[in-house]
Amino acid sequence: MAIGGVWRIGFCFVTCIYSIRALQIYGDLQQLPEIEPQTQTDPSFDGLLPIKWVHVPKAGSSFLQNLLHIPGACPGLPADLEVPSLNINTRILDPSWKCNTSILDLQDLGSHASLDYFKPAGGFDETKGRYMTMMRQPEQRLLSELHWQNDHRVNMKINGHPLYGGPWSLENLTTGRSGTMTNILAGANSHYGNFRLDMPPPTRAVFEKAKIRLQTGFSFIGITDEWNLSMCLFNKMFNQKCHAFQFADSQPTFEAQKLHGAYDINELDGFRDTYDDELYDIGIRIFRANLEKYDVSESSCKSCMREAGMRIG
Repeated sequence: MAIGGVWRIGFCFVTCIYSIRALQIYGDLQQLPEIEPQTQTDPSFDGLLPIKWVHVPKAGSSFLQNLLHIPGACPGLPADLEVPSLNINTRILDPSWKCNTSILDLQDLGSHASLDYFKPAGGFDETKGRYMTMMRQPEQRLLSELHWQNDHRVNMKINGHPLYGGPWSLENLTTGRSGTMTNILAGANSHYGNFRLDMPPPTRAVFEKAKIRLQTGFSFIGITDEWNLSMCLFNKMFNQKCHAFQFADSQPTFEAQKLHGAYDINELDGFRDTYDDELYDIGIRIFRANLEKYDVSESSCKSCMREAGMRIG
C-alpha cells in the first residue's frame, strides 16, 4: 500500500477515536444536573469565603438565614423563604437549593462543635478570618438552654423512652454546661451539642486561646441581646439587602416569649459563667466598635426594617 494510503487510514483512525471520545464527553455533560448560574457575592466578602458559622447552643440559630440568603450561596433557595429550625439543627439542606460550598462551608454547619472538631489540615490559621457567630449574655444563654431542654426534650422519645434522661437541674447546668462558648472556640476536639452534660470546664489556658481566636478569626460577631442591630450591622458590613426573615426568631422558648427574651438570673442563685462572661465582654467591645465603624444605629436600623417590610412604631 502506498504511503499516502497508510497515512489516510491512520488519520481516519485517529479522527474516529477523537469523535467517539467527543460523543462520550457530550453524553456525560448531558447527564449532569442543570445548575442555575451562580450570582457573584458582594466584594465585601472578598477573602472571607467560604464562611464558617460557629453555632453556640441557644445563641442565634436564626442567623443561618443570613448566610443561606447571601447571593450565590444557595441560588435555588426562594428569596424570602424562612428556613425551619429543624433544618438548622439537623443541618438538612434541601438539594434543590443548590448550595455552593465555595461560599458557605457546609461541613460542620450548625454543629455546636469546637473549632478543632472538624480541624482542617492547616488548623485554625487556615480558616482564620472566615468565621461568623452570634454571642449571647452567658447567664441568659444557660437559662435558655435549661428551659429549652426541659420544655422540649422531656416530651421527645426514642423507642418509647425519654430523650437524654429527662429534665435538667440547675446543678446539671452549672457543672456541665458553663463555659460553652469558650470551649467551642478553643476547647478539646469535641462536640458540645445541646444534650451533652459531660463538658470539661474550660481552663485559663483554654480561655486565653479562645480570646485570641475571637479577636483575630471572625469577620462578623453579632449579639443576640441586640438582634435587630446585629442584623442591620451584618447588612451594612456586607452590603446585603434587608429582609423580614432576618428579624424573626426561628425557635423561641416559651418562657423567653413571655419575658420578651429576658430570664430572671436570680434563678441561678448567684452563679456566674466566669470565662464566658469575660469572652462575651470582648465580643460586645468588638460589636460596638463595628457599629461605630459602619455607622449603624437604632435610627438607621429602623430604616432597614422598614425596607424589609416590617411595621415600625
